[in-house]
Amino acid sequence: MAKVGRPTDYKPEYAEQAFKYCLLGVKDKQLAQLLDVSEQTLNSWKEKHPEFLESLLAGKEKADANVALGLYNRAKGYEYEEETPIKVRIGKDKEEIVIVKSKKIVPTETRAAELWLQNRQNSKWRNQQTVQIESQSAEAIAGAMGAFAAMLQESAKAKLVAGEVIEGE
Repeated sequence: MAKVGRPTDYKPEYAEQAFKYCLLGVKDKQLAQLLDVSEQTLNSWKEKHPEFLESLLAGKEKADANVALGLYNRAKGYEYEEETPIKVRIGKDKEEIVIVKSKKIVPTETRAAELWLQNRQNSKWRNQQTVQIESQSAEAIAGAMGAFAAMLQESAKAKLVAGEVIEGE
């Protein structure tokens, strides 16, 4: 029995392209646009072409791992060696280029450390504070709010009776 429907636009080279795009951080919607197909078609290709799905996952995983490594390094600080070419004069008319190596130190970046810890140990490092109100306190707050609303209502009635204009009316 012959297959019915439109032939696929999928090309084997799309797997390599998808890998490279995913390294750049594109999401599925953007990838579909770059390949000039719908998201539905992209999802269909993931199901029908395992090499395509593997390329997507590998690209996204590698990109995420590289970013995580960069964040980790910024959070803890790091050292690296830098090579700088310098002209050195030898005698009156002669110059030579010498490569000078130096150790550079990148200090810890507080915000990167916070972000890393908030994501890795959320319960210990989250920025959110939880406030628990005891039932008596909640009742007291609700009572005070009710009294305040009643006072506003009485004030508005008094102004209406006196013929004053109420703002917003």
